[in-house]
Parts: sequence; structure tokens; C-alpha cells
Amino acid sequence: MVDDDDSILRMIRLALEAAGFEVESASSPIGVGALVRRVAPHVVVLDVSMPGLDGEGVAGLLAKSTGSRRLPVVFYSALDEDALHTLSKRTPDSTYVQKGSPLPALVDAVRRMARLYASEAPPSR
Repeated sequence: MVDDDDSILRMIRLALEAAGFEVESASSPIGVGALVRRVAPHVVVLDVSMPGLDGEGVAGLLAKSTGSRRLPVVFYSALDEDALHTLSKRTPDSTYVQKGSPLPALVDAVRRMARLYASEAPPSR
């Protein structure tokens, strides 16, 4: 997951780990490509509004860097519902959850995307 707010990262980490997910995080979009190549996640949770490179830009770079493997993205942002819906429609293999939604909504979105794209997942280590 990538978010420039450390308190959000901690909150999401706790919720996802409590649901049984292994979590890697970054507080900057810089270097996320290397992290994804090293970790090979099943799903990436991305903030949209970050300095330097926004979530849509990160998603685009990740899509190019994963080759033929599709990498699902859950945008987690304070943008309004219409903006998130438009962004998700524009970004292949993505969905969204608005910040401020109950954390179980984010956990459910991650779980749903992981199941939906299970055949795209990298081999277990």
C-alpha cells in the first residue's frame, strides 16, 4: 500500500493484517515499482493525492512494469465519489474506497480484488 500519511498507513496495515493479509507499505510513490517487483503483491492499495506522482500515475507505471501479469489496484482516497468512480473506470483492473468509509469496506475491496485476480497472482514463495 502507498499513502503519504503515516497514520493512514498504520491504520490500514492493522486492518489488513487483522484480516489475514501480509502488508508492505511505502509513504512515497518513489520506489514503489522496485517494491512491487521485490514483493510481488496480489493487490496494491493506493492513495490518489500524493506529492510527486499521484495514484493514477503510480497505477500506470505498475501496469507497465508487471508485464503480462495484471496487478489489481484499490484506490483509497478522500476524493469525492464521482472523481473516484471516473478514475477507476479510466484505470484498468481497479476499484476504489473513499477515505472515511468504514475500514471493513477497504478490507472487503482488497479481498474481492485478490479473489477476482487470483489467477493473475504470482507464484507463492
